[in-house]
Amino acid sequence: MVYKYYDIATAKPTEEEKQGIPHHLIDIIEPHEDFSVADFLDRTRDLIEDMAERGKTPVIAGGTGLYFKVLAENYNLPRVPANKALREELEDYAKKEGAQKLHEKLQQLDSEAAQKIHYNNVVRVIRTIEIIKTLGMPLSELKRKNQDDEFDIEFIGLCTASRDELYQRINKRVDVMLEKGLLQEARELYEKFGQTNSFQNTIGYQEFMPYFEGTCSEKEAVELIKQHTRNYAKRQLSLLKTIEKIKWQTV
Repeated sequence: MVYKYYDIATAKPTEEEKQGIPHHLIDIIEPHEDFSVADFLDRTRDLIEDMAERGKTPVIAGGTGLYFKVLAENYNLPRVPANKALREELEDYAKKEGAQKLHEKLQQLDSEAAQKIHYNNVVRVIRTIEIIKTLGMPLSELKRKNQDDEFDIEFIGLCTASRDELYQRINKRVDVMLEKGLLQEARELYEKFGQTNSFQNTIGYQEFMPYFEGTCSEKEAVELIKQHTRNYAKRQLSLLKTIEKIKWQTV
């Protein structure tokens, strides 16, 4: 949602859905720009401090469990600048040898970090390798700033009664997005901005690349979106279950 023009697949809330409540960190980044978990932490902490000073309680909602975890557990993330030469080297390696081989490189450097990233997420694998090589140490060795929580947080996790119901909802959700014009939006983004990291790394857009390039059918692309979304939901649940304080509610 941080990226401009990425509307349908990210399910950005409409003005009606916002119900007059201020929303933050939406439409703040151009498609060709990078946005890391460290960027999220910096911006979110500033917003939380501002709201607290005004006597407001922020609600942090979304999907990426890693972002919640590092915010809640007060990690001191390093600010590592991009290494373009290394990125190009790793991108070439992934194209020649495949995403799984690239992921094996990460496993050799930091097996714990590798377990948390799917091999198909090439952009994040490359960025993680980049950080590890720059720091000269595994990410898993990074410690929290201190043992005290930075914020007083109440975690609420939403879940369905069964995994089957969750998957049915996901499949229906993709169908509704297609009715709203997801394919056209993806085509416009692809034609205007090309294969940006944000496009290649966002479920709902990345799957249409082979279709636009003529190597798969539209139906196959749509099935991939549904499959990747189901896989992502499974990883979300696994990560959120590691948060001890979370309170689950069935919806």
